[in-house]
Parts: sequence; structure tokens; C-alpha cells
Amino acid sequence: MRNSTDFEEILEAHFPKSVRLESYIDSSRAALSNSGFNAENTLACVCACRDELTRCFGRRVEEVWGEAFDLSGLGGLFFAGATGLGAAMHHGPQVDGKERYVFYLLAHIGLGADGSYGVCTRPGRSGESSACGALCAFSEQWFSGKLNLEMDPDDLEQSLLRQRLARELSEDARPNLKELTKLAHDAAASDLKRLLERLVDTSVTDYALLTGVHIHGPEQNDYIWPQECFSVVEGDLSPL
Repeated sequence: MRNSTDFEEILEAHFPKSVRLESYIDSSRAALSNSGFNAENTLACVCACRDELTRCFGRRVEEVWGEAFDLSGLGGLFFAGATGLGAAMHHGPQVDGKERYVFYLLAHIGLGADGSYGVCTRPGRSGESSACGALCAFSEQWFSGKLNLEMDPDDLEQSLLRQRLARELSEDARPNLKELTKLAHDAAASDLKRLLERLVDTSVTDYALLTGVHIHGPEQNDYIWPQECFSVVEGDLSPL
């Protein structure tokens, strides 16, 4: 059996500079406090996969920031759109004429003790499970040549996921699950950033965006592979 040191070496090899989930959220809070964000004047918003395994992230966000607005969709894709984002941005505290929001956006993936992508365990279930299931399903259909891009009214979010990711792939692309997860992250981050730039009035609103990949390791140990991290304060974008 591999010990925790062995797995951390595997984690570093596959997802460099990943950190423990709790450390990621706590360090982001500390960094944002320097830009005027705190639990009293900020509404947190979370866009992650609907999988119950991602709820540990949401719970920790709410422990740090208070109740959060949920923008989540299958695969961590941003499907809430302008209406969902607009709703969130009418809910934040108004303090001294200013509103503040912090957005956390995450794709997710299982990582087995031997470095296998997509492998995870779930409490109460025997044997191995998979994460992200929606991305695994997309991958199977892509490689089989049976990807259905029609809208299924009984499977709306997965239909949107298939359409959104297919736009980013060339016909001869053969992404592994890590690459597909990063693709989902990039697509979701691009969609959210585009709407933030369109909808936010930076004369009265400050916001921060922190994105990454949530990694489910062995024995329910969770990590974050950080990607984009920045704040926009008084209209000025600064990396965190």
C-alpha cells in the first residue's frame, strides 16, 4: 500500500503545485482580505460540478465566507448564464456604496493511488467509482464516435456539456481525462469571465475570480490544482 508521501509525489507529478482544499480556501481569504474583501461585505459564489464529492469545497467556502450563491452545473461548466449571474450580483452586501463578490470555479477529477485518472471512492459504496462522471461519459462517446450533439430535453445539462466541449475539440483530438478536465475548466472560466466583463459595473462592484481543478485523492483527501486567481478592484485587475 502506498503511503501519503508516495501519493503526494504522484500528485505533484500530475498536478504540480496542488494544495490541500482547506489551505486553498484559507489562503485565498487571506489574499483577498488585503484587497478589502471579507465575510461581512462579500458574497461568495461557487461554480462546481453537481457531484456530492464537490460539496466539501462548498461547505468550506461557506464556513469562511458565509452562505454562498450556487452557480454549479454538470462537469463544473458554467450554465447559469446571464440570468443566473445577474441574480447572484443582486444579492451581495452593500457596504459604503460598494458590492463585493468572490467567484470560485472548479472542474474536478479523481486521482487513484497509482496515478490513474478518474478513479475515486465514495462513502458507502464498495469498489472504485469515477469522477467526473459527466466528463467520463463524454469521453466514452467521443472516442466511440457516437457523440450526440442534439439537445435532449430529458438530459439538458449533459447535452449542453457535450455541445460546449465539442466546440473546443478538433475531430482528431484524443484527450485523456486530465486534458478533458482542463478543457472543461478552461471553457467554464472563459464563459464566466466573458459575462463578468459584460455585466459588472466596476464603478460600484469589486470582484475576484479563483479557478482550479478539485482533485479527489485516496481516502477522501481533497486537493486543489490552482489555475486563474485575480481580483478586480476599482476596475483594476490584479493577480492574487
